[in-house]
Formats: sequence, structure tokens, C-alpha cells
Amino acid sequence: MNNDQPQQGGRMEVVYFSRFTIEGLNAKSAADKYIDWVLGFGDYRRMRAGRLDAGVLRDWIKPQLIAGVTLTGRLDYEIKTRTKENLFLLHLKHRDSAADNILWRNVVRLQTIDDSVQIEHALSRSGGRSSLPLLKSLPRPRILKDLLESYGPKTLPLDIDRDATNLSPFDVRDFVKYQLLGEKREIPLVVLSPFPGNNTPLVNPKKLTEWLRGMAGVVVLKDSSTEQGWTGALTQKGFDRRFGCYGGAIRVFPPRLTPGTLLPYILPEQLLEHTESERLPIVASQISQRLIRKAMPDMFMSVVDKHDRTESVRHAQAILEMRQRGSAAIGSIQDQLHSEQARASEVESALKVLISERENQDTELKGLQSEIKDLKDQIEYRELEHLEAVSEIEIKIKHDNEAHTAALDGMQAAFSKLKASKSEQCITPELRIALEATIKTRARPVHYLTIAAELYHDRLAVLPSAWKSAKHSDAFETPEKVGELLQALAVDYHNALTSGRGDDTARQAFGRDDFAATESESVMKNKAAVKRRTFRYNENDIKMFQHLKIGVKDSPARSFRIHFHWDAEAKIIAIGHCGPHLDFS
Repeated sequence: MNNDQPQQGGRMEVVYFSRFTIEGLNAKSAADKYIDWVLGFGDYRRMRAGRLDAGVLRDWIKPQLIAGVTLTGRLDYEIKTRTKENLFLLHLKHRDSAADNILWRNVVRLQTIDDSVQIEHALSRSGGRSSLPLLKSLPRPRILKDLLESYGPKTLPLDIDRDATNLSPFDVRDFVKYQLLGEKREIPLVVLSPFPGNNTPLVNPKKLTEWLRGMAGVVVLKDSSTEQGWTGALTQKGFDRRFGCYGGAIRVFPPRLTPGTLLPYILPEQLLEHTESERLPIVASQISQRLIRKAMPDMFMSVVDKHDRTESVRHAQAILEMRQRGSAAIGSIQDQLHSEQARASEVESALKVLISERENQDTELKGLQSEIKDLKDQIEYRELEHLEAVSEIEIKIKHDNEAHTAALDGMQAAFSKLKASKSEQCITPELRIALEATIKTRARPVHYLTIAAELYHDRLAVLPSAWKSAKHSDAFETPEKVGELLQALAVDYHNALTSGRGDDTARQAFGRDDFAATESESVMKNKAAVKRRTFRYNENDIKMFQHLKIGVKDSPARSFRIHFHWDAEAKIIAIGHCGPHLDFS
């Protein structure tokens, strides 16, 4: 983003930029409202005395400004307006009422597009050569507030002027699906997560909304459950966990979000060292600068000077054409040449401004490089947060397992009673179907192994080593997949082998990536690895290289293996291992 350098010297800071469209309004009508605001006329007559004190001269009138003019008043008060068909430009400069070393600039572009007007309004400040003080509040121009309130339903984007959205666990998923990831969203969203200490955001949502109104919307996550719902809804749509927002962090989500988008965020550690009253201007200023860099067109603060340079070139070309045609109006041409010489002087001044802008760009580039370094540091911090999140999930799994263990104890007692009271022939087809359905309910791997062992005791032989490994697999995240593989092993795979079909056909009982007929060459040559795959069955040591597999991660939460052996003579499948990857255990 390029900004024009203040003529008095010093650093310029653009603090606000908004772009929106109002249906049923044209550039001429919108310009009339802006001139009233500048001079203190019409709906803004109560501001007239303040405008005169700031430097407006009493003899300035609306027709002058509507036609296009440059006027300089007292106290460096300056107004530039330029008018063309379907276009109006305004550059307003005045001193700060409380600190006269600060200059404020409003730059406005109004363009008629079809039956609507597009309004672009930027606000900047500049001062001495030292750094500018941090803004305590944003003096958003009243004209913007009035336009947005007056034409609310006719304003696009529709949500550019809404209050903060408070999300609960019950509506966060719909918001993510239809609002955050909606194709029609055009404004960025600033998401605030609650700080664990008091379960509220570290900055006041209402005050932040007022600061960013017209640039971005504000979304507040109610509690930790809402944070988890936010992250879960995004992961369901293919986004990483790094798109989550929790623990008091603040994140900016731009429109047209993709899994590859790099999101800026502010960590709670950056804010806790400041008082509550200091946090709002720090957060609002950082977010505003990011939004302005993305949204404001290049050279926008110099749009009037750029228009003048274009018009100067056009006039010079017209004069040259007149000379080439041998126009007799020499006197008129000389007058125009004098005018163009004055304009050339303005262009020269503008060129100096461009040189200063280039210096500004170099400074901004250094700032961006520093920001990239900060982002890398934040990525490292996010990785640490991810490890902590994994630890929290494992604790939750442990708590959930206590409830599942109680259910398993009751289930195992029922199976024991059933075996003691009924013969195999008494297991009716209906009962078998009911037990098969039970396998698909959510439990731990040992639960599914217990059910499979009881349900298919005539087909499966579960060795002690398998029981032991299953009991140490409570952390596995998708135990229902274990149940599905055990059922396919005992039913479809067993049926295929007993009917005389070979292993190449029988393996079709599983998914393409679920079955392995043997191990890799590196495992087969590794004596320790082979020993880990050797189990005692019927008084013999059996090498069980055949296995079913889930996942490849080096983690008991993500990786699972079932090693087995087909006893063709007894028509029994012996399971030697049912737990984490043997080489990771």
C-alpha cells in the first residue's frame, strides 16, 4: 500500500479505510452530502462553528466545491475537490484540535456504478519526524456513520455495519458453515476467544466493534466449548487445527478463506502485560493496519494528485494537437501554456511526493519482514499449543474410558451368563444380528475385541498377547474402526477362506489400505522386529506377518495393528496382537 508523504515532513499513518456501495444513490448526490459535512451545512449545521474554528473561511460555498477547486483556509485547513462524469474526489486536510502538530487527512472517492454509488473513504494522520503516539480512540468521520445508518438495507456488503456476533456451542457450527465459509462474505471477521482466567475476551468486544465498524465484523466465542466447536466445524471442512482460536487469542479471518490461508493472530501473552484500558488501542491499531494493507488501493491517499497529473497530461496533449493543426488561436494557446507550466510545477511537487513514498515503501518493507519473523515465532508457539491440546485429548479419553469400562464389565458378565446357560445352537440369527450391531457402538479397542471373541468364538482364537495389547490401547482415537476390521476378519474373510477361495480373493473383505499379507523387507531382516511378531499358539511359535492396519503415525492415538494367523486345519483365525504398532509400542 502506498500513501502520500505529508508536505510538512514526518511519518504518515493511515488509521481507517472503508469501501461500501449504496444502491439508489449516485456520486453527485453523495458528493452533496460530503460537502455539507466539510463546510458544516445542512444536516451538519451544528458543526459549522467547529469548522470555522478549524480554519474554514466564511466565503466558501458549495457550488465551488461541487465544481472542483483547491481552497486553503486558516491553520493549514485545505480542501481539494475534483469532479468528472460519475466521479467525485475529495481531499480534506486540517490540524488536530487538541495537538496542533498533528495533521489529519480525509481522502474520498465517489464513483457511480450502474444505479449505485461506491464510496471509498480513508483517514490518516501525520506529525513530527518522531513516531506518532498510539491512538486512544478512532475519530471515525461522522459522515460514514450517518450514511451507513440512513441507507442500511441498501448498503453492500450487508454486514459491514453490524454489532458484534456472540456465538454459543449451539450455533457455532452453523455460523462457520454459512457465515465464515460463505461465498457471499465480503468483509473480514475478527474472532475473540475467552481468556481462561475469567472466561471473557481480553478486549471489550463492543468497543472493538465500534473501532472497526466499516472495516471488519467482530465475533465472540462464548466459552471453551464454543472454541472446540469452532475448531471442530473447521476441521470438518478440511481446515487444520491451526485455524482454531482459544485461550484469549484474537484472530482475523479474511473473506474467501482456504486451507492454505495464513492467518494473523494476537496471542494473550502479548496483551496480559498491558492494562485493560491499554489493550483496546493496541489490538485495534494492529488489526486496522492489517485490514488497511489488504483493502486500500495503491496510491489511494494521492488519488487527487494522481487525477491532476492525468489531467495535466491530457491538456498538454490537447495543446500539442492544436499546435500541430496550426491553430490560429496563438494567444489562447499561450494562456494555456502558462496554465500548464503551473500544472507542471505541481507535477514536479507530486514527483517529490512519489520519491518520498518510495522511501516510505522501503520502511514498510522492513516492517513486513519483521512481521514475517513474528509469524514464524508464532508458528513455533502454535506447535507447542498443539502438543498441549493432544495431552488434553488423552486426559479426556481416560475419563471417557471409565464409563466405557463399566459398560464392558456388564457386557462381559452377560456373555458369561449366556455361555453358561445356552449352547452354541441356542444363539439365534436374531441374537447374532443384535450382537453384530453392538460391535459398531463407540467403545475402546478391548471392548470390541471382547465382543468379537464372544460372538465368533467358533472362528477366532484370541491369544493372551492380543488381550494384553488391546488393554493398552485406550488412547486410540477411532476404536470403531477396530470393531469393523474384527467383524470383517471373522465373517467375510473367514467365510472366503473356508469356502476354498485363496487369500488374494479373501483380502477383498477389507479396504484397499487395511490389509497387509506380509511385512516390509526391512522388518523381515530385523531379528528383533520378527521376534515381536512371533506368538505362541497351540504349543508352537507362529510368525504372524499378516496384519490389518489403521494409520501410519508414530502415536498410539493414531496407529493400530491386528496381527493374525489362519489355521487352515482347525479353520480358526488366531489373533496374536491387537493394539499399537509393534515397532512403536
